[in-house]
Amino acid sequence: MTSTRLPGKVLLGVMGRSMLAYQLERVSRVEAIDRIVIATTTNATDGPGASFAKTGGFGLYRGSENDVLGRFQETAEAHVADTVPQVDHLYDLALIVGVLIHINPDALPAVYDNLYAASGRYILVAEYYSPNPVSVLYRGHTDRLFKRDFAGEMLDRFSDLKLLDYGFCYRRDPNFPLDDITWFLLEKS
Repeated sequence: MTSTRLPGKVLLGVMGRSMLAYQLERVSRVEAIDRIVIATTTNATDGPGASFAKTGGFGLYRGSENDVLGRFQETAEAHVADTVPQVDHLYDLALIVGVLIHINPDALPAVYDNLYAASGRYILVAEYYSPNPVSVLYRGHTDRLFKRDFAGEMLDRFSDLKLLDYGFCYRRDPNFPLDDITWFLLEKS
C-alpha cells in the first residue's frame, strides 16, 4: 500500500474489482490449491489489505515491512502446520511479483532455494526481464533494481523444474494495466 509511484495499487478498482481480487480469483482456479494466505506488513497503511483478506475469507499474516523473505517464512510457519501436516513443502504455488528485482544478485541463490523449497508444485515468477543481467537506476541508486532472467536462472539451478507458460503484462492494456513485467509459470516434475 506504500508504493510511491501508485499508492494503494493492489486495492485500486478496475472494472468494479480490485487488482488483488482479480489476482486471488485467478490463483484460486488452481485445483491443487486449497487455501490462500495473504502476507502483508504490520504497517498501519496495510490495514485495508488485511481487512480485505479477512472479509474475503483468506488466511492472513502480518509481519516485517523490511524483511520480505522473513515474512514469507513466518507466514508459512504460522499457517501451514495446521492445514497441511507432515508434508515436505509449504505451498502448492509459490508466487513472487516485483521482489526479486530488488534483491542483491549475490543473495539470489539463497532466495531461489527458499522459493523452490516453499513450492510443492508450481512457482510463478513475475518480474522485470532482461536476457542479460543489468542494474537500473532506481530513485537515485544504482544498486536497488536489477533486471535479469530470473526464471531462466531457476530453471538452470533446479533440474526438475520445467516451463509451463509465460506471458507479458503491459502497462497500456485497457483491461488489466500493470507495470511492464514478464511472468513465468514453472512446475516441479
